[in-house]
Amino acid sequence: MLALQIDNKELEQTLLSQFKTPERIKKYIYHLIVEDFSSKNRVVEWLDDDLQKEIDDTWKKEVEKRVEAYESGKLKSISAKEVFAKYGI
Repeated sequence: MLALQIDNKELEQTLLSQFKTPERIKKYIYHLIVEDFSSKNRVVEWLDDDLQKEIDDTWKKEVEKRVEAYESGKLKSISAKEVFAKYGI
C-alpha cells in the first residue's frame, strides 16, 4: 500500500506503473489539485464580474425609478433627522 493510502490495488498498480514512485504520484496529484483550484478560481472571478455587473445594473434601474418617483411627487422624502431618530442613531 502506498503512503498515499490508496485502497484500490488496481489503481495503485496503475499509478505506480505510470509514475514509478509514491513521491511522483503525490507531486502529480498536488499539481492537479493546485491547477484545478486555480482554474475554478478564475471561473469564480469571471462569474463574480458578471454578477457584479448584474447587481450594478439592477441598482441603477432602482435608483432611476426612485428618482423619477420623487421628482413626480409619487415618493415623499424623509429628513435625515427623522431617519436617525427612528433608528436611534
